[in-house]
Amino acid sequence: MPWFKGWKVTCQNGNASGTTLLEALDCILPPTHPTDKPLHLPLQDVYKIGSMGTVPVGQVETGILKPGMVVNFAPVNITTEINSVEMHHEALSEALLGDKVGFDVENMSGKNVCHGNVTSDSKNDPPIEATVFIGLNPRAPCTGTCECVHQGHNAPCCRPPVYTAKRRQLDPEYLQLTPARPAP
Repeated sequence: MPWFKGWKVTCQNGNASGTTLLEALDCILPPTHPTDKPLHLPLQDVYKIGSMGTVPVGQVETGILKPGMVVNFAPVNITTEINSVEMHHEALSEALLGDKVGFDVENMSGKNVCHGNVTSDSKNDPPIEATVFIGLNPRAPCTGTCECVHQGHNAPCCRPPVYTAKRRQLDPEYLQLTPARPAP
C-alpha cells in the first residue's frame, strides 16, 4: 500500500515509530501496579484448616499484603496479625495486585469474618463507617422499592425509603443498610 508511511507515537519515554504491527505491540508499555495505594482485599471465602487455623482467601485489588502486617477486616472491625501469605501452597514474601492469596491469621475465629468483608492495613488508611451514602439512580425512586448497593463482593439491600409528600426528599432515618442475607 503506497499510502501507508508507517506509524509514529510520542509517549513519556520518548518517540517511537515503525511499520509493522509487531513493532507497535513491542512499544506498548506495561501498566504500573498501584502499590502506593492502601491495601484493599475483598474476601472470597474463609477456610478453617486444622494445622494453620483460620485462612481468609481473596484477591489483592490495591496495595501490598505481607506477613507480619496488622490488618483490619471491615465492616466487622476486627484487627489481627498475618502469620503467612500463600498462593498455590507456596509461601510468599508479599502479595501484589491481582494475586489470589490465602493468608493465615492468628487469634481469630472463622465465624467473625465472611465472604464480602474487606481486608485493609490498619496503619495505612483503614476503612471507616459511612454515615451518608448518595447513589445515582437513572430511574426515579419511589416508596416501596428496595435498592441494592453493589460494592466489591457484597450486595446489601437498603430499607425502602420514605419520601415526604411536599419535597420528595429522603428521610435520613431510612437510609441505613440491612444485610441481604445472614452471615454463614
